[in-house]
Amino acid sequence: MERNLIIDCFAGGGGASVGIEMALGRPVNIAINHDPDAILMHKTNHPGTLHLTEDIFKVDLQKYVGNQHVSLMWASPDCTSHSKAKGGQPRKQGLRILPWAVYKHAKVILPDVIIMENVEEIQQWGPLDESGRPIKSRTGEDYNKFIAAMKSIGYEFDSRELVAADYGAPTTRKRWYAVFRRDGKQIVWPKPTHNRLGTDGLKPYEQCGDYIDWSDLGKSIFDRPKPLAEATQKRIATESRNISLIIQNRTLYRVKMRWHLSFSIMEKPDKVIPEGNC
Repeated sequence: MERNLIIDCFAGGGGASVGIEMALGRPVNIAINHDPDAILMHKTNHPGTLHLTEDIFKVDLQKYVGNQHVSLMWASPDCTSHSKAKGGQPRKQGLRILPWAVYKHAKVILPDVIIMENVEEIQQWGPLDESGRPIKSRTGEDYNKFIAAMKSIGYEFDSRELVAADYGAPTTRKRWYAVFRRDGKQIVWPKPTHNRLGTDGLKPYEQCGDYIDWSDLGKSIFDRPKPLAEATQKRIATESRNISLIIQNRTLYRVKMRWHLSFSIMEKPDKVIPEGNC
């Protein structure tokens, strides 16, 4: 294992680890997740990484780091109990406190740089009432405590809300990114490489349709051995009456059906299709 370690604290499929490897030209050394399925997926994509199937709060990272130096720690805590996509539903306190695991490990292994990513609503992180809903008068209270705690162990801090499409990804995903560093170097943010129209010397947004394998069109929902539920068929019929044309001027549309049908143009960056509420 290399002396200057890189750690992915909330390793899922390995997308963040791939990005780190693309940027730094070397793989992530340690990946942690409590979910065996997530670890299996990460291990499949990153076989050379040490994988820890452990609770992020309980894992003893110092045991695995030893006397080695940690250059970078990446942390993308679960966002579902911060996201506005949650609507008025109760939040889960156990998920909202996950950033404190970053502080717990940071004060022990002291990485040079820590990068965090989450929904922008994490900046509103505050206490919950008895029903599990945010207390509006205390919005941002826990967020500010967390940032103050990170600064108290010697980290400089800066954060921004960035849109992925501005940096060449075919999605308009907007996320909060935070950089904590204690190596005495300045926090520098990347400059956008793309914009919607490709003006001011920048490239135009990537089209999400260019990243789809159109040779595999999947299976039609209308050829199922077992018909769709009647309620589902009614929703499809209702939405179909609202659509006069799906293809116009060679414009491609993607159809989404979760709780309802919706359509989006494929000749621009697409929004995130969430598995949960994140």
